[in-house]
Amino acid sequence: MLDQFKREEETVPISGLNMQIKRVQGEGGNKLEKGQRYSLFQTQCNIKGVSCKLIIDGGSCTNGISKAMVEKLGLSTWRYRDPHHVGWLNSCGMLKITHKVCVTFSIGQYVDEVESDVLPLEVCGLLLGRPWQYDRNATHAGRMNTYTFIHDGKQRTL
Repeated sequence: MLDQFKREEETVPISGLNMQIKRVQGEGGNKLEKGQRYSLFQTQCNIKGVSCKLIIDGGSCTNGISKAMVEKLGLSTWRYRDPHHVGWLNSCGMLKITHKVCVTFSIGQYVDEVESDVLPLEVCGLLLGRPWQYDRNATHAGRMNTYTFIHDGKQRTL
């Protein structure tokens, strides 16, 4: 029975470690077009005049900022009174979060401030997760891969 399936493997670098993704597909089946279904929302944002990659991921339980970005821009951090852990997508398991930062960022005319955990991110400078989505009441249109919300009385679409 397994002979009718084909296994594809790809190695994806995440935060300095590698994670191996395996996908099983039937030989006779058509390969799905990736399109927006498998795409994260990605754009550029500005933090203190420096352009960086921003990802919005509704599957992420936290907002995060790259530790390297925090150091490069000299952003002020503060320590969590009670550090917490988040599940990480690679072999290190749980990641202890000890610091956070309040960061102001802009995307075109949209300027916002978000509290973010300092993380060892390498894929982007700023990660907006479910906390940002919830706080902004943002709606994700999956097929178009856009986020719509009201900010300062104006409807915004990213």
